[in-house]
Amino acid sequence: MNDKNLVGIHTREPTEFKALSAKGGKNSGKARRRKRDLKKLLEQVLSAKITDEAAREELQALGIDDTQGGLMLLKAVHEAGENPAMLRTIVELAGHTLTRQEVKQTVKGEPAVHIYLPDNGRDSKHE
Repeated sequence: MNDKNLVGIHTREPTEFKALSAKGGKNSGKARRRKRDLKKLLEQVLSAKITDEAAREELQALGIDDTQGGLMLLKAVHEAGENPAMLRTIVELAGHTLTRQEVKQTVKGEPAVHIYLPDNGRDSKHE
């Protein structure tokens, strides 16, 4: 590696330092605006009404808003019955946590096997 190429920002000339700082600030602003605009677009898409009549009726029967966001949530919940990753995502969105055993039990629909190992003396200190 060539150390001559690694010039610290504070060892540069003041005008160069100022120019680089301004450039970084402008790019940071552009990135923030892009992120803000993407978030607004996503909110618009999620709040859009769905056009599929069957899906709309299913959502209304469950008391869920008939929007794209409601439909996505319903599909995610349906998939969570077979997909542990989706189950974990939904549980985290709800603000809860599940252990691996609970995920296995929920997905398979049967209780996880618990093995009881009595104290065999191996954990105690040898004298």
